[in-house]
Amino acid sequence: HFRLVKKLMKHTCPKCDGTTFQVVKTYPYTRFTLRQLKCRSCGENFYTHEYIMKQGEYCWQMIDGKSRLRLTEQ
Repeated sequence: HFRLVKKLMKHTCPKCDGTTFQVVKTYPYTRFTLRQLKCRSCGENFYTHEYIMKQGEYCWQMIDGKSRLRLTEQ
């Protein structure tokens, strides 16, 4: 069985908790993509590790009348 992770799948800046970013550079690899982001609020640079998720790693849930993608964990 899967338990829902409490956070929505949304990035926040590790320095200021900002939620708007500029993509600085994208590094495509065979099985994943690294993406360098820059926070529009404070200018902090950080990276995301993105990959294609398997069924069971996510689910859709209605939250406040909107369908939201949620991560699951085993």
